[in-house]
Amino acid sequence: MILPPSDPQFTGRGFDPAAALRATHPAMPAPTELCAAQHAFLERTRALVSSDEAAQARAEIAATRARWAVRGTAIAHDATSWDAERALARRQLQTRLAAVLAGYAELRKAQRSHFAALFTKAQLPLPALDPHVVLPADPELTQYRSPFSLERRGPLSAGWLNTMQVQDRSFARREIGHLVVDADLSVDPDATWGLNELFGLVPLHQAWLSVACGTVFTPASNGRLMIAAALHNFYSRVNLSLRDEWGLSEGAVSAEVTLFIAALRPDGGEVLHSLVSARALSSDGDDANGELPDIEQRPFNLLAATETAFRAGESVMVLAGVSVRSASALNDMRASVRPLLWWGLDELRIGVIA
Repeated sequence: MILPPSDPQFTGRGFDPAAALRATHPAMPAPTELCAAQHAFLERTRALVSSDEAAQARAEIAATRARWAVRGTAIAHDATSWDAERALARRQLQTRLAAVLAGYAELRKAQRSHFAALFTKAQLPLPALDPHVVLPADPELTQYRSPFSLERRGPLSAGWLNTMQVQDRSFARREIGHLVVDADLSVDPDATWGLNELFGLVPLHQAWLSVACGTVFTPASNGRLMIAAALHNFYSRVNLSLRDEWGLSEGAVSAEVTLFIAALRPDGGEVLHSLVSARALSSDGDDANGELPDIEQRPFNLLAATETAFRAGESVMVLAGVSVRSASALNDMRASVRPLLWWGLDELRIGVIA
C-alpha cells in the first residue's frame, strides 16, 4: 500500500503508515492441520513413555500437588517464602520425573518443539495491507469530533469467539470520545499431565477486546472511503503471567495492542489495524511475569483507504478505537492477562475517493 504524505492538519502527530495492518476475518488453523500436529506429538510421546512410567509419573505429580496444597496454604502469609518454596518444590518434582521417565530429556525436547509450533498458530497474526492501493494526496474529508453518534464494545469480526475466561469491564463514552479497555483474561485448562502428554492434547485459547467511537457516514458519491483518525494515549498497561500447575509443565501467552479504523455495513466490512505494542511470555514450568512495552503518552494517527467501494446514499458505520488480543497454549499451567488502557478519540475525518 502506497500512502501519501501525512495531511498538513496531522503533521507532527506521529503518523506511521508503515505500521498499518488489515485485519481479515481471523480463523484458527485448519482442523486437519492441528490434528496432524497433535497426532505427530502423540506418536513421539507414546514412543518415549511406557504405561508403567506414566503411572509412576502421575503418582509423583499427585503427591506433589497434595503436599503443596497443605504447605502453600500454611505459608500463604509470607510471599517471599511462598515463592521460594514453590520454586523448590517444582525443581524437586522435575528431578523425580527425570528419574521415573527414561526418556525425560527427549520428551521435554519434543514438548518444547510442539508448543512452539502450536503457539505460532494460536497467535493469529494480522496480514499486511494490500501494497497496490494508492491514495490521493489531498482528498476532501469531513471532520467529526465529540460528541460522536456511535460507541461500540467487542470484536468487530463476525464469528469471533473468546475462548479465554473474560471479565470485561471495558466501555466507551461517545460524548467525550473516551475509550477504556479494562478486563481480566485467564486460562486454567486444569488438565492432567496424562491427558496432555499421552494424548497430545494442548489447548489453544484466544480473546479479543475492543472499544471504539464513531459516526454514521453517508457517501455523496460512489467510491472507496478514506478515513483519518486521531487518538491519544492517556494510560496503557498490559500485564501477563504464567503459573505452574505441577507436571511436565509448558506454557506461553501473548498480548498485543492495536489501534484500528473500521468501515462497517450490516453484513460486514473492513477493519484496518496498526500494531502499537506486543509481548509474548513463555515458560517451561517456572512462574513468569511480564508487561507489554510502554506506549508513549502522546497522540497517534491513522490514515487509510478501504478496498471496498460504497454506494452513494448508503449508511456506513465508521469507527476508530483500541483493541487488545491475547492467545495462549498451556500444559499444566495457567495464564492471565490484565489489560488497562485509557485512550481518547480526538477526531475522525472521512471522505470518498475513486
